[in-house]
Amino acid sequence: MNYYTDQLLPGLINSLSSQSGTTECIIVDNSRSIHPDSLPNSPLSIRIIKSKNIGYGRAINIALEQSRTKWVLLINPDARLLPGCLENMANATKLLDTPLLGPRFYWDDNCDFRMPPALGDHPSLYASCCMAQQNKLEASLLDSEWQIHHDYFWKQTSPFQEPFLSGACMLVNTDWFQKANEPVFDEDYFLYYEDTDLCLRIMKHDMMPIVVPSAGAVHYFNQAPDSEEKKQDLMEKSRITYYKKHFGSIPRLPKINWLPAKPIPDLDIAGTPPEFPCNFPLNPLTLELAMNPWFVPFIQTDISPPGLRLPNEVWKRLAPGPYFARIRHPQLGTLKKWRFVKPTI
Repeated sequence: MNYYTDQLLPGLINSLSSQSGTTECIIVDNSRSIHPDSLPNSPLSIRIIKSKNIGYGRAINIALEQSRTKWVLLINPDARLLPGCLENMANATKLLDTPLLGPRFYWDDNCDFRMPPALGDHPSLYASCCMAQQNKLEASLLDSEWQIHHDYFWKQTSPFQEPFLSGACMLVNTDWFQKANEPVFDEDYFLYYEDTDLCLRIMKHDMMPIVVPSAGAVHYFNQAPDSEEKKQDLMEKSRITYYKKHFGSIPRLPKINWLPAKPIPDLDIAGTPPEFPCNFPLNPLTLELAMNPWFVPFIQTDISPPGLRLPNEVWKRLAPGPYFARIRHPQLGTLKKWRFVKPTI
């Protein structure tokens, strides 16, 4: 689905064109902004469905109604498939009984930065996040649990079950949804939570989504043009819909009043990509970036002395706002922490 992300479509189409087994690309243009001449030449049959802004889930369902295959790849304009991604997911469908599979994601074209498992949302996670905002010990426990989850996610070499997948790239069995008499996406969500809802619905059928480790993709993440205020408003509306549907009640987000026991030092970046110095003669070490001080979730890369500067490619795509960073050793824990702010341009 396109919503003023036209500049990302040529890269996506080129990525899809290189995948074995792809024959057609259907784009629902919710912004009516695509000019066919702006798209690259491709061996794929490309169809553009012009639409008003009807929401993400509804747009995807329209595209699925036009598809002619049992298995359909759903992919965002800001995602790119790595070589063999689709073929490896397709091979996994022959061995596993699931209507939903996904790849693991990287944050950058060089695949240096590993993205986290999809966070999802449910009452126990919500309660843990609330407690993390109120209590340093609870924050440490939640952080520890997430580290275990993240490390497990990236150590697997065979397809494995994962409760939540990212909607940035999913392989979907449309026949299964037709037999279950369900749409792939619930159109009550205008934007956000469609993928979380989808995974929960799969689990209610006593099945689990599957991650295929040999399938890799890049997700540039958060490249939609809406303002941060509008995104938060849309997300909260979808969150209310999600909790009413699956859990009956709507937990309210509390005000954050937790402060670290030790102040986290600011990293002076002066509007340039931050550099993270590392003087620890240990191996392995990881640099982890997060949007909250308890690091759930985080994006991860390897680091060694003398340190690492955030690549320009990543820095340019990073939304303005506050971030947290740390250097962590798998046995010794966190060795260094920083806070930095990307200014509004």
